[in-house]
Amino acid sequence: MIRGKVLLLLILLLLLAVVIFFVVIKKIGISNQKNKKNEFGLSNPESLNKSQIKSKNNLSFNSKTLSEITELVLANESGEELVFSRPNIQSNIKYHEVIGSKGNMAAGKIFQGVVPLIEQKFLLSDLNKIAPEGLFKATVDVSSLSKFKDGTFTTMVRDTNNRLVANAGFQPVEYIAKVSPVALLNVGMQGAAIVSGQYYLEQINSQLTSIDKKVGELIELHHDKELSVLLNTKKRLGEIIKRESVSDVDIHEIRMLRNDVNEVFEHYKLTFERERHSVINNQPNQWWVGKRVNEYLTNIKPLEFYIEVGYQANKLSLQAELAEISVRMKLNATDPLLPELFEQLKRNVNDSLSQNVAKKIELLFEPVHEMAEKIIRDGKDFKIFDNNQKKLLSQITDNTNKIIQQLEKNHESIMLQNFIEKQQSKQDVLILFDSQQQNQRVFIPVKN
Repeated sequence: MIRGKVLLLLILLLLLAVVIFFVVIKKIGISNQKNKKNEFGLSNPESLNKSQIKSKNNLSFNSKTLSEITELVLANESGEELVFSRPNIQSNIKYHEVIGSKGNMAAGKIFQGVVPLIEQKFLLSDLNKIAPEGLFKATVDVSSLSKFKDGTFTTMVRDTNNRLVANAGFQPVEYIAKVSPVALLNVGMQGAAIVSGQYYLEQINSQLTSIDKKVGELIELHHDKELSVLLNTKKRLGEIIKRESVSDVDIHEIRMLRNDVNEVFEHYKLTFERERHSVINNQPNQWWVGKRVNEYLTNIKPLEFYIEVGYQANKLSLQAELAEISVRMKLNATDPLLPELFEQLKRNVNDSLSQNVAKKIELLFEPVHEMAEKIIRDGKDFKIFDNNQKKLLSQITDNTNKIIQQLEKNHESIMLQNFIEKQQSKQDVLILFDSQQQNQRVFIPVKN
């Protein structure tokens, strides 16, 4: 009986010793873990394995952490970095806030049916008052963002002592939604793309009206079939551009319209070349040089019409090309076709008749001028009546210059060149981590 009680007591003491042992071990583990925290409350980089660093890319912040950070740095597997730095709050640049709920911010999407901006404009000094410790700026483009789209990257911070510290994410704060900085940048880029796309669509629409009058004059010369294609393209482009919301169906129609216009351009290009060849190979047969020059001017007159139609068709084609890009920007700023279409537009602008009028017209009429010189040299009356060959030749070259001056009365080249320059520049996006409102807000510069 006594032995049984002793055995039971020993068992109880043994169980108590085991419990005490595990409690002590747990406290030692917690203590060690705390000792591995750095001054930001971040885990020591040496204590993190590679998979941990790459898997936690949704960051959340508290005020103490933010106040001690000068830069947020994301690095992908290729070593390329995306940097969020502190903006200069003395800047006079004004910003719009991009409209978006937490849900679509996390997905990096915005509806394109309306301009996604709050009308109110903010200076950086205004935003700094809202969240003095949570304001960061990144300067990015679609290409750089695409390198981080798979969500696999290392997050780092640079502190006030200029030390770069790798980490797997900040200490979680429950009242702030965990949103990837890349998703926030995508929101800003999409907002800017919608604004930019809408701006250029409106610019195209304002220029389409100039086509009506000129094409109407050309139709009087009975080229109804080809010119009606230009009028229909102008009409349909205008209708698509005025829509509040656009879709892939609109992109398909714009492409079809552009193909039709390009066929008109090629038709008149071939007609011009054929007629020019005919004029050059059928010299005037008048005896006196003055009459030969007048006859030659009459023969080359139809070439002006073919140039005019080709010019209008080429201009409309480039507008349709820009319209497609603008619609795609409204739908999806990260559309994988956009970089290719942008490069295509640059090539077409550089090689176009409507954007390089003087250069192209001079090149097209170069054989005409060479034949004019031959006609004048073969004249029989210079020494008797007029030795001024330059004066007669200028009648033909002046005619070419008038064509150039007439066609250059437009501003489309300014719009297209402005678009190309803007697309080659990067976009500033502000991210404001607002602890009072318990969310993240995105801002983009006001478009001038």
